[in-house]
Amino acid sequence: MTKAEGTRKSALPLLCALAFALVALVALPGSASAAFSVSNFNYTNSTNQANAHPSTTISFTRNGSESEDLRDVLLDLPTGVFPNPEAATTKCTDAQFNADTCPNAAQVGTVSADIKAMSLLGITAPGSIDILTPRSNEVATLGMTLRPGKICILFVFCAVPQKVYLKTGVVVRTYEDSGIRTYTPGTPRTTSISIPLIVTTATLQADITMNKLTLAFQGRANSSANGPYFWFNSGSCVPAPAKVTLTSYQNVSSSASKDNSPTGCTNEPFNPSTAVAPGNTTANLGTTLAYTLNIPDADATIQNSLPKYVDVDFPKGSGLDMSALANVTACSEAQLQSRSCPSSSIIGNASALSKFLPPGLSGNVYAMGQVENQVPIGVQLVGPRNTVVIFRGTLGTRGDANVGTGRVYSIFDRIPQLPFKQFTLNITKNLYKNPDSCDAPVTTTSTIDGFNGTTASNGFGTRKVTTNSYTPTNCPLEPETTITSAPPESPDVTTNRQPEISFESSIPDGATFMCSLNGANPTACSSP
Repeated sequence: MTKAEGTRKSALPLLCALAFALVALVALPGSASAAFSVSNFNYTNSTNQANAHPSTTISFTRNGSESEDLRDVLLDLPTGVFPNPEAATTKCTDAQFNADTCPNAAQVGTVSADIKAMSLLGITAPGSIDILTPRSNEVATLGMTLRPGKICILFVFCAVPQKVYLKTGVVVRTYEDSGIRTYTPGTPRTTSISIPLIVTTATLQADITMNKLTLAFQGRANSSANGPYFWFNSGSCVPAPAKVTLTSYQNVSSSASKDNSPTGCTNEPFNPSTAVAPGNTTANLGTTLAYTLNIPDADATIQNSLPKYVDVDFPKGSGLDMSALANVTACSEAQLQSRSCPSSSIIGNASALSKFLPPGLSGNVYAMGQVENQVPIGVQLVGPRNTVVIFRGTLGTRGDANVGTGRVYSIFDRIPQLPFKQFTLNITKNLYKNPDSCDAPVTTTSTIDGFNGTTASNGFGTRKVTTNSYTPTNCPLEPETTITSAPPESPDVTTNRQPEISFESSIPDGATFMCSLNGANPTACSSP
């Protein structure tokens, strides 16, 4: 090694230190920060039209000392707001994400972070948000890649911070409102900063603190934002909060919220359709029952509203055969939430189809108890990657079936705002009893209220009424009674004070008779 080379190498640490010190002067430390907290939380849509597809910007600021580094970000989207992970026609693999080579089709937004390194160096890091191949316990997984630019002093010394990769899990808030929750754990606390020099490149490990994060989600997917619709605004014009919770590495948490307030609910279409099918149409017979609710699902500038409240009146004369529940036990609310309902509480099955969760969700219908002629039911649907969604309702009877005015009803009053195009409920116990008349078709009437309501109407929106009909079959023939022996004067009038009258029924076995004498009330009698 020559003397010149030795001198150059021995000066390298000094040059590195000098370069980094010059770069650090770009941002001098400010005054001492307050305790760890979140502030300036914003949730802004490019359009507030209900059930439309806005570009949505979410931002917040972390406050606190530099030692109180941000660790986790928990973001609850407003109820009814859904990002569609299937809008990415090609998802980014883990290998592509780690190499920063995600395909253009996977991009669904941009990100920007304000980062401070070593309490001195202010770094603005722009980046992209991509849909990744989902992890096994998440509806979707987002990848955020932050790409800090070079920071140069006097065009001589430049610092090149490394890229920052964050993964965000997307899940459904199962037992709350079936809204969307995102969780970004483990925000980095250090980064490598490279300083290219004359002979080599020096790499320094620097402590970093993320102070502000801005997420800009696109209404449509891909890098040009002209792909399938990605962001879906709520279909309800009742304000619902977005909420962010930050947690530091010292396990201190702070939250903030802001309402999402859609408008234009009257512009939303609402066109549900229904189908009703008893398993057996035999009159007066206990049977199974299938009920299907369909919602138009084609991508549109404004999506169809979802149903919020469904009240179904089954045909007049229908009833519930409660003996079908003789061996059924009740599932408790705690068991429903812990997915531990006993198999003996199952009275049916259900399914839902949603483009957000292909190929769909399926599960059981549980009896949640029994009160007189009412059966509260819980529907627990399980979808891809362990997603759980709950529907709740009641089966019961109205009126008096014994005099022909009664009928079965079903009310679903707790329907989540999970976008679906079809929901099917199957009662597999022989609980539903058909009317006993085969004279004409019988009609089921469904009264369905949409989520496209306003505050003034307590959230109930457009009302649609649908009908479905079927004709009971195999009604028993009306019994015929024939007088086989009577006084000679007349079969029904005689002056004989002790006449003997014989009669028989068209029913060969088990027939019973009622007789009336001189217009009195009928009483049980037998032949002769």
